[in-house]
This record gives sequence, C-alpha cells and structure tokens, in this order.
Amino acid sequence: MQIFWNLTEPLQIHQTDLALILANGLDNAIEATEQITDTPGHISITAENKLQYVVIRICNNTAHEPQIINGKITTTKQDKQWHGFGLESIHHLALQYDGESSTTYQDGTFILTVMLKNKIDANSQEAM
Repeated sequence: MQIFWNLTEPLQIHQTDLALILANGLDNAIEATEQITDTPGHISITAENKLQYVVIRICNNTAHEPQIINGKITTTKQDKQWHGFGLESIHHLALQYDGESSTTYQDGTFILTVMLKNKIDANSQEAM
C-alpha cells in the first residue's frame, strides 16, 4: 500500500467524516484486491489540496469490473441487505462539504475520487 498525504493547508474537515470516507474506501479496495489471484494486489491513497478543496483518491487493482445496477455499483458481499452503502455514504458526505465523489474503472484499476471543500461543516463538532 502506498500513501501520499500531501496536504499543505490545515484540515478543516470533521475527523469522523474523514474517517468514514477512508474506512469505506479502503474496505472496498481491500476487498477488491483480496479477490485477485494472478497478480499482487495494490492500493494507493492520495490526499492533496486543490485550491480550496481536499482531494482524496483511492486506487486499487481489481480482478473484475464493478457491476453497476440502476446507476450504482453493487456490493460483492454475501449479505447485501446490510452492505453496499459505503460509496453512497461517501457521496453524501462529499455533498455536505460542497464537493463531489466519483468512481472510474479502466484497465483493471478502480479509482475513487472524493473532493471536499476544506471548511468546517455547520454540523461539525470539531475539525482535525
């Protein structure tokens, strides 16, 4: 795993929001790389400032292209009733910070990109 934490501005994002984004994104990346049998799994995390935003990118290789149903990536976990909400949670958090989230897949690599405006949310209790 490679981590590139290149934040040059003080982080004004609530700790639990950042933890939720990283935990859900990494959980998905780890699960995807565990399914690879022919090459080693690889995960990279990048965080950097872009103007007034924090951009977090989690990239991983994967054995299979993500399955999309009704515009949403479906979970590969057995218990679908209790799983499959991570990317949706990340997307809602990005919107709370006047940002966005997106996913792309190309040539065996899945990329989650999350942009968050570097500000303290009105509902936040503390920032990092």
